[in-house]
Amino acid sequence: ASAIQAAAARLDPVRGTGGQDAARVGNWQLYQLAANTDEDGELDDFDDYLENGGEGQLADPFEPVNRVVFAINDAIDTLIFRPLAGIYGFVTPEPMKDAVSRAFTNFNAPARLVNKLLQGEMEQAGIVAQRFAVNTTVGGLGLFDVADGWGLPAQQADFGETLYKYDVEPGPYVVIPLVGPASARHAAGRGLDSLMHPRVYLLGLPTNAGITGGEGLVLRESLIESLDALRVGSVDWYTTLREAYYQNRLKRLRGELEPGEVDFDDLDTN
Repeated sequence: ASAIQAAAARLDPVRGTGGQDAARVGNWQLYQLAANTDEDGELDDFDDYLENGGEGQLADPFEPVNRVVFAINDAIDTLIFRPLAGIYGFVTPEPMKDAVSRAFTNFNAPARLVNKLLQGEMEQAGIVAQRFAVNTTVGGLGLFDVADGWGLPAQQADFGETLYKYDVEPGPYVVIPLVGPASARHAAGRGLDSLMHPRVYLLGLPTNAGITGGEGLVLRESLIESLDALRVGSVDWYTTLREAYYQNRLKRLRGELEPGEVDFDDLDTN
C-alpha cells in the first residue's frame, strides 16, 4: 500500500495535465500488479513504465458488452462476495486459511499435470504428480505442503498457458460472468482446465458447486487487500482491471512472477 501511495503522489501532477499522458497513466495502479517491489517497497522500473507506456494492450472490441457484465460482476462482488470473504478472513486464523488454500491448490493438481505433459515439460510434470501423491496422503489432502520440504517445489500451469506455448493468439478481452477478466485464449483454457478435474466426474453437481464456491471465497479473501489498493484512486475501474489483468497475465505466461507477488490468475477458481 505504501508503494501505491507513493506512486499516486508522483502521478498527481501528470494527471492534471490532461491529454494522452494523463490518459496513459490515469490507471497507474495496473503497474502495481505488473511490477515487482524492491526491499524498500518501491515500484521497480516505475519511471520506465511512465516513459514507455507499458507493455502493450489487449484488444477489447466487445467493450460495451464487457462493461455491462463487469458492472454486474462488480455489484455481486460488492454486495455478496467481498463481505463474505471479509467475514471468512476475520474469523479464520491465518494458519487455517493457508491450509485451506493449500488444499484447494492440491485439488487442482491433475489439471496442472495434464498441462505440463502437453507442454512437453516432463520433469515438471513428474514433480506435479509426486507433489499430488505426497500432499494428498502425508499432507492430509493437501492441508500441509509436505512435498515442498521434500524438494518438490510448487509448479504452475494452465491450458491458457499451454495454448500460449503453441503460439495461439490471445484474442479479444472478455469479462466472464461471475468469473472476471480473461483473454479469449485464457477463457477457453479455463473451460478446458475445468474438464481435467476428476472431481467433476466423481462428485455430484451440488458437491462440485459447493467446492467451487468455497474455493472462490478463499481466493477472494486472499485478494481483498490487493484489489482494494488497486481500486483506490482508479479513474476507470473497468480499464484499470483490464490492463492490470493483461500485464499480470503476461508476466505469468513468461514465468516472471516473483514469489509472493499478486497473481491475477488467483481470480480463476478452476
